[in-house]
Amino acid sequence: MNAFGKRPEPGEAGEASSAPSRVQQLLSHAHDLSSDRRQAERIQIELIVPNPHQPRRYFNQADLENLAASIRERGVAVPLLLRPLEDGRYEIVFGERRYRAAQLAGLTAIPANVRSLSDEEVMYLSLLENLQRENLNRFDEVEAKLNILSFELGMEQADVIQLLNAIRAQPTEREADRLTVAAILRKFGTESVESFTTNGLAVLRLPDYLADAIRRGSLSHTHAVRIAGAPQEHHAALLQATIDEDLTVNELRERIAGLKPKAKDADQTLSTLKRVTNPRMVKSLDPTRRAKFDALVKQLAALFDQA
Repeated sequence: MNAFGKRPEPGEAGEASSAPSRVQQLLSHAHDLSSDRRQAERIQIELIVPNPHQPRRYFNQADLENLAASIRERGVAVPLLLRPLEDGRYEIVFGERRYRAAQLAGLTAIPANVRSLSDEEVMYLSLLENLQRENLNRFDEVEAKLNILSFELGMEQADVIQLLNAIRAQPTEREADRLTVAAILRKFGTESVESFTTNGLAVLRLPDYLADAIRRGSLSHTHAVRIAGAPQEHHAALLQATIDEDLTVNELRERIAGLKPKAKDADQTLSTLKRVTNPRMVKSLDPTRRAKFDALVKQLAALFDQA
């Protein structure tokens, strides 16, 4: 559904919001605003709060400790970018990693530039700023890109996923939509619409324990996809082995090839059913596959009615 509660018709990706043009302009100056020490103020750390919509969910503790050590020795090199809140506190736009490290270093105040920004501007700037970092994990990267597509197209995230699947299923008929999405993706990288739909969205369908490992930085998304393709009863052991033994993708593939599936019992069947009926997975289906899914659900319901 778009911003006005209307579901876009086939071939209608939705109008991009007018806000991104201003936000794109802000982004071009945002790093200058954040790094300008001449205008920086010293803000009490206790008055600073993280952005609740921060795309980055996990911060590596060892990296934070290293940065904290540097801050103790040389101070905070680049000021944070904050926006004022009505209650007298300040919300982070850029620099949560520096903020966390400064806390570890024992600082009571930190240099920051303060700018008045709207909720949409903060959300968009935070997403783009994180996407420009090389160490953003694949799971958070995909979610950030989906959020930006949702914002620019005026559609709910589930409808964006449906649109992407429709573009893949009907590339000729949905060429206009593909070009619209491609233009948005080019703002923050080189990934194609096809790659994002096929490889990116697959990451969101991973089980929670694999997604969490990606977020923590202990597993690459390539390893996670390999593990997800193995018999489910081996997932826990493969995940632990990959982390403990630092397996390469090829080593993991060889180990999976040597596995023998265990006999499936009723509990395993129920576990599989629960996994494939995950609401987010169901919403991501294109119309053709959703129709097949609905038909299978009706068959299951009929089976129970006969019991």
